[in-house]
Order: sequence, then C-alpha cells, then structure tokens
Amino acid sequence: MSPARTRPLLAPLLAIVSLTFSIYGFFIAPPLTLTRDSGAQQWETRMKALKQALPPGVMVVGYVSDLDLLSNPTQEDFFTEQDEYPLTAYSLAPRMVQRGLEQEWVIGNFTNPAFRDYLDARLPAGYDLQEVGFGIYLIRVRRP
Repeated sequence: MSPARTRPLLAPLLAIVSLTFSIYGFFIAPPLTLTRDSGAQQWETRMKALKQALPPGVMVVGYVSDLDLLSNPTQEDFFTEQDEYPLTAYSLAPRMVQRGLEQEWVIGNFTNPAFRDYLDARLPAGYDLQEVGFGIYLIRVRRP
C-alpha cells in the first residue's frame, strides 16, 4: 500500500486504540488515586476505636506489625507495610507514629498469631495488650 492510501486509515485506528486504552485505564484498572482514597477512609474507620482508647495527652506512639516478626520478609510483606504504616500515621494525626517498641504506647498491627511471643521476648513483663479490632492492638509498655 502506498503512503497516500494508509494515511486516512491511521487517524481512525489511532482513535480506536486511544479509546480502548482510556476505557481500560479508567474502568478496568482504575488509577491509584481513585482506589487509595477509599482505602484511607476505611483505614481511618479501623483506627477510630484506637484513637478513642489512647489517652488524650499521648502525642507519640510506637508501631509494630507482622513485618517485625519475620526474619526473611517477602516483597509482598514490604508492599503491605508501605500501605498500612503511612495510613496509620495519617489516621492518627496530629500524633506522631514511630516504628518500634520504645514508646509507652505502641500500636500493634498483627494477623500472625505469633505476635504475642514476639512481644513477650521484647517487652518487660506486665505490658497491657488491648485488642481494638481488625487485627489492631493498643499496647501499653510499663517500664521499671
């Protein structure tokens, strides 16, 4: 085919391809901004009971999760943590959320039942553990 004959076909073909990718991108694989907004709202709902359980003057809390229990975490474990830790910090603002068990008040985000062994090995005896739902725990560390 000569270039003169193929040019009129290129415009409709380009329009069809562009429309196909637009439909796919918006309806089949929606942008992250559309899916993350509802995820943040759902996470904030999960954190509501925790926020109510925290004493009013507490402005810095610790944070531990299933990732801390793993000796050899997978890439999927890291991806989960990349979502849940920032969502926790966002939901608890203006409080500061720091990874680790150094604070008096710590948020535990666990699905792994071995988390109690992890806490027992790393915290002084007599810590308080309050389940607030959805695998979220409020831990009060009483240090001597």
